[in-house]
Parts: sequence; C-alpha cells; structure tokens
Amino acid sequence: MARRSVLALAVALALVIVAPSRATVTEYPTCSLPPTADGALCADGRSPNSIVAGPDGAVWFTTYGGGEVGRITIAGAITLFNVPRPAGESSDVIRGPAGITAGPDGALWYAEDFGNRVGRVATDGTYTTYDVPGARPADIAVGPDGALWFTAAGTNSIGRITTTGSVSSFPLPAPGGASIKKLGGIVRGGDDRLWFAEVQGRKIGAIRTDGTLKEYPVPAGVGTPYDLTAGPDGAVWFSLFDGDRVGRITPGGAMRFFHLPAGSGPSDLTFASDGGLWIGASGRSAPSAILRMRTSDGSLTPTPLLYASSVNGMAEGPDHAVWFTETGPNQIGRITTATTVVPVVTPVSPGPAVTPVLIPPPAFAVPGAPKLTGGALHIGLDLSARAAVDLAAAVVRRHRPVILGRGSVHAVGAGKHSARLKLTAAGRRILARSRHPKVVVAARARGGDRRRATRERTARLR
Repeated sequence: MARRSVLALAVALALVIVAPSRATVTEYPTCSLPPTADGALCADGRSPNSIVAGPDGAVWFTTYGGGEVGRITIAGAITLFNVPRPAGESSDVIRGPAGITAGPDGALWYAEDFGNRVGRVATDGTYTTYDVPGARPADIAVGPDGALWFTAAGTNSIGRITTTGSVSSFPLPAPGGASIKKLGGIVRGGDDRLWFAEVQGRKIGAIRTDGTLKEYPVPAGVGTPYDLTAGPDGAVWFSLFDGDRVGRITPGGAMRFFHLPAGSGPSDLTFASDGGLWIGASGRSAPSAILRMRTSDGSLTPTPLLYASSVNGMAEGPDHAVWFTETGPNQIGRITTATTVVPVVTPVSPGPAVTPVLIPPPAFAVPGAPKLTGGALHIGLDLSARAAVDLAAAVVRRHRPVILGRGSVHAVGAGKHSARLKLTAAGRRILARSRHPKVVVAARARGGDRRRATRERTARLR
C-alpha cells in the first residue's frame, strides 16, 4: 500500500452509490515520536492491525511490528502495552499480534502470529501468554462454550483455548494449491458455529464446538474470502479483497455476493447499531474510503479517507461509532454514526510491573463549512492547541477526487481561526459550472510532538 500523503475520496462506479456521508471522520496517529519524511512510519515499525470494543468503555487494538496491544479512549488518548518476550529473546525478533477479541473473562485475548502464541491482556495491561507451537494464529473469537477459538494458519487447523490455558486443535482437510496463508478471520455465527475463511482453499468453513466441520466452496471468479462478521440477519458476511465484493452466507450455505467499486479492495467489515454494514475499502487501485452498505439492496454510502490506507481492522466501539485501523499512515480512525453516544470510560490503572507507553491526544483542527469569497475558499477552524494546519478541499468528479484548493495556517494558540485556500485551475473550472457542490474538507494538524492528526467533514459550498 502506498504511503504517500494523498487526498483519497470515495469512488462511484456502475452500481448504486449515494452521496458522501455526513459522518465525521477523526484519525489519531499512533506515534509519539517524529515520523519519517513521508509522515507514515512509526520509529519502531508500529502498524495498527485488528481492533475491538473493550469492556472498559475504550477501544483496543493490536500493532504489527511494534509488538503491542494498545488502548485508545474516545478522546484519543492512547496507552500501549508491550507484548512480553520470552527470556533472552532479541528485540529484533518480530512479535506480530494479529486478531483481538473481548474475552468472556473481562480481558482482551489476541492471536500472536509470528510469536506462535495466544495472549491474554487484562485492562490494567497485565499479560498471560500461551504457546501454540507452529500454529501461526491469525484471528480469534469467543465461542458459545466460553472458550476462545482461533484460526491456526501454520498448521491448517482451528484451535480452541480455555480461559485457563488448555489448548486443543481441530485439523482441517489439506487445502491444496499454492503455499500461501491458509486461514484468515473467524467469527461466532448466529447458529453458534464458528465460521472462518479458508484463504488457500477459497472456502468458508463452519465448525461446531464438538469439532463437526462443514466447508462451503466460494464460486470461481468472485475472489478470495478473508475477513468475516456476523450479521443481525443470522447470516455471516465476508470480504473478498481481490474480487471487490462482499459475500453473505446463510447457516445453510447459500451465498450471495454484492459488487463494490472496482479496485476498492475490501478488507475488514463490521455491522453497527445504525443498521449498516461498514466496509473498509483499502484502495487496491482506487481511493481509500469506508463504505456503509444498506444490506437490503446493496447501496453504498462512502466516507472518504484523507490518506491512502490499508484498513486492516474494523469494529463498532462502545460509543457506537465505527473504529478502524489504518496500516498505511499508522492511525486509528473513528467515524460517527446516527447512533454514536458517549460511553463511560474506565481510567487506566496499570498493574504490577506494567510500564505502559502513554500517548496523549494530539492537536486537532475541526474544519467548518467552506465559503467561496473573492475567488478563494475560506474555511473556519477550531483548534484544540497550538498547531500548524494543512488543509485541502476536494469534490468527486468522474469517480475521482478533484482538488479545489490547498492551504495552511500556523496558529499560535487554541481557539477559532480561519484559513484561505487558493483555488486550483481545476477548481476554478468546476466552480464555473457548479457554484454549490458538496465538498470534503480535511484539516491535518501538527502539534508540538509533530504527530499529524486529521479531522474531516463534508459540506455544501456556500
């Protein structure tokens, strides 16, 4: 995935797509150190991976490369807990926490891919780890039996671990084909089976707690399944990254597929309390966006993302907003929905011998609706702290973003400010034909620690 800073807006092709949503997007950087020249990589290689609502009113996520499980509050304060290493292990060895879920015991459980472990982290940051040699666990979910179930890509099996650490395994039939990652996501379905994606075999599998297995081949030509989510309709929904589709499978195995914009590269997906299916469009060959699907007819409402991103994880948070991880710019994103609320968040109280890394919320610039005055765009800003703010305004034309104007402002303190964006040549041509288009305005603030935080909104040009 490209890591350059580009304004990436939603794509509309030959399917039902409605106007960009009115959702507010906020993106929180996960780095506290100065970023690299492209503003993307963290100093320790940290890259957010999977994400889940926590039992404490916060949101929890894993990081690849950095080897951490992180916690972010609704206000954007991040706490990072380093995954423990075996005695004597070099710090150069990659620890790759992947899937994460809220366990039945009030803790967070995660699958540690390269570490061949399943881990438990309490909300105070205290870890317990369990070895699963050679398993390469990819994703993890709570089963109806109160145990944790995980996909073991290394051994081509489904693993089960109790909250006391007892591990068992259910081998799968050999998938055949090329030697690639064998298994992807896993989720508990409405029928109390564990549903999972067989990547190499291009099947959706379902297993009961007694080990009874059923496999459902995906039709040729629709793509490869990877991530899954349970729907309120009793079906299981899954993404097909290379097929630009979302699939639906009933407990009986009947499948239906929904086309997405070409090149959108759907990754993770989740249902939210507003009734929509939210999909991360990672921009395989198109701009990145979060898509909300109305499952009754497959119509899509796109929410644009400012930077090219691989959206590896998505989940509804305790606040009923949709949260997601951005692997490209290494950010945690949040999208408000019609049902978003403010939850009660339990303060962090680190356990014994836990030394967390605390990253306070960065500076934010909240953009107002753009106005066209004197041949330039004027945008109001509400800053939370002293910051340099980069701004961009764009519209979607012929399925691609067109930049109307760019600009920046250096604010010496918090409060209300304004910025003037000079129109581009393309912007002048568009506004000559349409004086009041819908415009996406993105404000990217850089605070004292140089982290770049983003807030964006869609509004009608006045």
